[in-house]
Amino acid sequence: MKKGNLILTGCIAAVIITGIPYFDGQLSKREAKSSYDNLSQQVETSENVSSSEADIPLESDLDSDMAEYSSINGVSAEAPSVLSKYESIYSQNEDMAGWIQAGDIIDYPIMSYSEDYYLHHDFYGNESACGALYLSMESVIGQTGINMIYGHHMKDDSMFGSLERYLKEDYLKQNKQIKVDSLYSSYDYEVLGVVISKIYPNDYEGFRYYAYKGSISEEDFNIWKAGMIERTESGDLSELTYEDSILELVTCWYSEDNARLVVVCRKM
Repeated sequence: MKKGNLILTGCIAAVIITGIPYFDGQLSKREAKSSYDNLSQQVETSENVSSSEADIPLESDLDSDMAEYSSINGVSAEAPSVLSKYESIYSQNEDMAGWIQAGDIIDYPIMSYSEDYYLHHDFYGNESACGALYLSMESVIGQTGINMIYGHHMKDDSMFGSLERYLKEDYLKQNKQIKVDSLYSSYDYEVLGVVISKIYPNDYEGFRYYAYKGSISEEDFNIWKAGMIERTESGDLSELTYEDSILELVTCWYSEDNARLVVVCRKM
């Protein structure tokens, strides 16, 4: 599929991620859960089979991750190899950009395509109320800057429905480490805090967390950091630096219209 450049305006439930209201779809929640459980089992099986192989990603592999973005950055690079544990499911849908494991529930593929498609479609392209987790168009897993993953806030805790647990300090402390893979490398991230914000009308002149995505200037980073610290509900974002690779997991929040819950993570 050809990647688009659409701007996310609706309510999405998300890592960085912006959520949408809960709604009915053609694919039931039970079917969606079974579908994603099957994908997770495929990855686990592939990982066990290849455990004896030298499939150990290095930090320097981030350079390889950037190969698919070479046309944007003007860099000529040879395409890297997909991690063996993802080869099978990547062959089923090349919109897949990676995988995330967070807490005791989140265990899903991350998609990359126009920002409205996976709002309403699952990994296989079926229309679905659950949709899929997906990157903002400006984001690259593992890259320095502010990267976002969006996902629905499902009532059964699937997708990003369980992110609200990080509002409790005890849960945050016990579940600080999450794993986020690109297709080519594996990374450990640390959950630092949770922010509650919202999507504002176009004429709003105040702080908009979602205006800061991808590679930004140090001045914009400082504005973003100050705005996020002011809106932090749990955890501590004060240690974040401009050199960090930051990941926001974004989903809907229902404290008011267009509210968003943003779990902020830093690559370790």
